[in-house]
Amino acid sequence: MESPTHSLPSLFKQLGLNNDPTSIDQFIATHSPLKPELHLADAFF
Repeated sequence: MESPTHSLPSLFKQLGLNNDPTSIDQFIATHSPLKPELHLADAFF
């Protein structure tokens, strides 16, 4: 059975994104903060 907890690197890998710590930090810095009225599911990335 698969673990219910997934790491950020595994999520980024599933999405086809670079999943090293530097790339994850850069992605978060580039795409945050979201506007309060914007739902994550509606984000452009």
